[in-house]
Amino acid sequence: MAKSKETFSKREMENRKRKQRQEKNERKLARKDQAPKSFDDMIAYLDENGNLTTQPVDIKKKKVYSLEEVPDAVPKAEHFILDDSMHTGNVQYFSKSKGFGFINDSVTGERIFVHKDQCNFPIMEGDKVTYILRSGDRGLLATLVRKAV
Repeated sequence: MAKSKETFSKREMENRKRKQRQEKNERKLARKDQAPKSFDDMIAYLDENGNLTTQPVDIKKKKVYSLEEVPDAVPKAEHFILDDSMHTGNVQYFSKSKGFGFINDSVTGERIFVHKDQCNFPIMEGDKVTYILRSGDRGLLATLVRKAV
């Protein structure tokens, strides 16, 4: 008679696989039992504080805010004109690739930021310009920049 080709390790592997399949089926059935029974059980609502709830929010009790009551998280910067007079200065530095530079004021010697959008001509270092001074987020800005004659 021939010897059986089924060895101990093969039987153990088969038993382990059978046990894993059985555990997988049991987990599957447990998930089906715990599943929501209807669509209403799956809905989540958002209350006025931004928290998730299972109860629908009563719209009639909901407080309506007007735009004036809502505070700004970051106050908007006010760019105000310091004075309407035209100032003169020389372009100390200007980068064409970056599109900005600095003007040295001829009277005060202050360094004033200038952007290419505020110029009506291609600006270069050493140009004598006139401009209106304005206050910005980080300091002084030159606006309405014109080439001085």
